[in-house]
Amino acid sequence: MSSFNDQVYLILAKAEAEGSLGYSSTANKILDIARVQYQASDENGKKAVIDKIEALKSEPGVKFPQNYVAALQS
Repeated sequence: MSSFNDQVYLILAKAEAEGSLGYSSTANKILDIARVQYQASDENGKKAVIDKIEALKSEPGVKFPQNYVAALQS
């Protein structure tokens, strides 16, 4: 899970440096790596991925779609 968190951090750091933090492309990149992590995880890992995205949703800057859980499962 730390690898996932590291990847999310790198995506956010790059987006902030480029001024694209609020763009949907940033959320899409995070969802792409979250999908891989989610599908390869047990129930605890899946909950951790969802918790991470929920934490990011509460912060200003990154907008996730309402149906992001369905996107993780597809």
